[in-house]
Amino acid sequence: TLDTNYRSSNDMVAAVNALWAQNEAPFIYQQDITFQAVKASNKTQYFSINDQRQGAVSQWIIPTDDAIGSQVYKNAMALACATQVNQLLSDGQLGLANIISIESSAGQEEIEYARGIVASDIAILVRDGSEAHLVKRELAKQGVSSVYLSNRHSVFSATIVSDVWRLMLAILEPTNARLLRSAMACQMMGLSALDLDELNQDERCWQRQVDLFTHWQQRWDKVGILAMLREVIHEQKIAKRLLQLIDGERQLTDLLHLGEILQQQSLETLSEHALAHWLAEKIHDSGQDNLEAQLRLESDRNLVQIVTIHKSKGLEYNLVFLPFICSFKKAKQGVYHQDGQTIVDLSGSSDALKKADKERLAEDLRLIYVALTRAVHHLWLGFAPLKLSKASKDKKTDLHHSAIGYLLLGNQVSTVDDLSRKLSALASEYAFINSQELPLASLAPYRALNDNQQAPQARKFSQTIENNYWITSYSALSKTSHHGGKKDLDASTELTAVDWQSELESIDKDSMLNEAQEALSIFNFPRGAHAGVFLHTLFEEIDFVHAHGDSLRDKVSELLEASEFDEKWLDVLLKLVSDVLDCSLNDGFSLRQLAMKDKQVEMEFFMPLSKFSCDDVNDILTTHDPLSKQAKPLQFMQVQGMLKGFIDLVFVKDNKYYILDYKSNHLGDQCTDYGVDQLSEVMIGHRYDFQYQLYSLALHRLLRSRITDYDYETHFGGVYYLFLRGMEQGQEHNHGIFYNRPSQLLVQELDQLFSEGASK
Repeated sequence: TLDTNYRSSNDMVAAVNALWAQNEAPFIYQQDITFQAVKASNKTQYFSINDQRQGAVSQWIIPTDDAIGSQVYKNAMALACATQVNQLLSDGQLGLANIISIESSAGQEEIEYARGIVASDIAILVRDGSEAHLVKRELAKQGVSSVYLSNRHSVFSATIVSDVWRLMLAILEPTNARLLRSAMACQMMGLSALDLDELNQDERCWQRQVDLFTHWQQRWDKVGILAMLREVIHEQKIAKRLLQLIDGERQLTDLLHLGEILQQQSLETLSEHALAHWLAEKIHDSGQDNLEAQLRLESDRNLVQIVTIHKSKGLEYNLVFLPFICSFKKAKQGVYHQDGQTIVDLSGSSDALKKADKERLAEDLRLIYVALTRAVHHLWLGFAPLKLSKASKDKKTDLHHSAIGYLLLGNQVSTVDDLSRKLSALASEYAFINSQELPLASLAPYRALNDNQQAPQARKFSQTIENNYWITSYSALSKTSHHGGKKDLDASTELTAVDWQSELESIDKDSMLNEAQEALSIFNFPRGAHAGVFLHTLFEEIDFVHAHGDSLRDKVSELLEASEFDEKWLDVLLKLVSDVLDCSLNDGFSLRQLAMKDKQVEMEFFMPLSKFSCDDVNDILTTHDPLSKQAKPLQFMQVQGMLKGFIDLVFVKDNKYYILDYKSNHLGDQCTDYGVDQLSEVMIGHRYDFQYQLYSLALHRLLRSRITDYDYETHFGGVYYLFLRGMEQGQEHNHGIFYNRPSQLLVQELDQLFSEGASK
């Protein structure tokens, strides 16, 4: 039925007129800015609760006999605001809170339609991000979704931007396995764990992805990044997948927005790689105020909007909340205007601060005028007798410093009672202004009626979980197998089975004290884990072919500085690099001849392990490797799961693939201490034989999956262990070099054991 209290005048316009009529100089500088009452137009809609037309303004005031602090005020108003929004949305679904539209025909007014209040009808206006996040948190507690926009939020802080960056890097280098895996694993691409596993196991599937990223690279070069990104979004069904997520609409908006920014920036960068670098910098510094980068509103559908007052200029919302209207921040610097000039008073005088605060108050009044005129149908105002300093016994407040306080109570100090009386007087004088009880109790979380109302039921799990499945490594499997031979210090960080603490304690302290008196050589170079890591890093980062001259000296010096070793070791290390790279490994071949394209540094591998015991492994190793037959048996518990490892270097020569591992063990102070017999003893003592057997199996499996006509005897070249301290250029006996080539039967039987488990 049509509310008989309906009047043609627009109550909201009348309410604003009434509020600004409370002060003769509402904008302070009356000679510059005056307030003119606005005439209302005919109204064709109104806001109704329980079939009762609502006025224009609801006044909330915190029930208190004393002035209160700012945080108490904000906490109470945030809770009240969230509770009222929850109630409005719940009532809107039940047809109890509505926007009523009126139609006039033949002098009669009838209801054209009534629709329930929805989230997009509601806006909460705030001054800054702290107020916004306070309200957003309270809304979330009550199950109400909201979105906050300000002039300072950047799209570069969005979560999906990192995914786009990874995608760009992979498209620029589609044959880079690490970058391609990183891109395919990101949330935007949406691959499942099974998909990613297939990518790793199926060579044809991997090649299809490489071809696809290569195609996108060509499209990027031809049509630009925006068109290319839209093709990716369409072909990979990214939009459809994102919109199924809770925040998917937000992510899709950010994705499309970012594409536009990248397209514009591509006109100013020199290359695609430069564009990717530019995006990386923006991700790490996303606090800029660039207008083009400001976060866009993904949708106002089903979202309560939290908007800064500045951002709300020129916009209007059906229902508006101003929960913190009494808040203010006094001027802290003596900056003001006088005679058309800007005055900056650095003395901090009270007179300068007073003038600056007067201008601040005038600006707040202009801003609050913007806020009060955003509502179409209804406005909630949050009042409190605010006191920034400690409240006094005479109940005095600081409201005269706030815009709303000045507007309603003037520029003189007011009390708690003054505010209560003023709000009561406004409610009595104007029918379209009312005082409401502050809703300080949270409601049950809001749920849209089209949501599944059935209580979720957990699925019952009836299967058996294998709890003896884990990721292991060579170190874990071999750590109890040493026979206690000659002790040494090895630096292999992830694969060495040495107990570093006990080894470090065993270092000959006298030799360390005498080091300064000895001629520097690789034999008295520091030992231990830190030194070992450094030597590994040294050979991982240099280009073997071009490792000479000033470029090598600069690189080694840089690594020395980063590792905190003394610069005095520079010449020793330069000689070490030359000795290792120029030593003949076989038939005149040396590492110096190895180009970057023919080697893979730090190759990581994972191998699945079926259930087997150490006895199963020992039987195979002692049968097929004479070195293993001399070693103490492996002693690990039954294992099942995955074996993880890193191979220092894999390289190819003459179509044969080799494994190479660097060892920094100290076996003596002469090259002759690193002969075949000594190296064999170390290999046996530390079970490095088991290490190279595992590595050989890992490489065997890789080559088998990548080479169409793979044959172990044809393609597998063997294993080198380089004991760095014992190698010297031009030597005749290959000191420091250990070589072995596990038999095909050993590798095949290990492969079968790891794949199928023990047969007994």
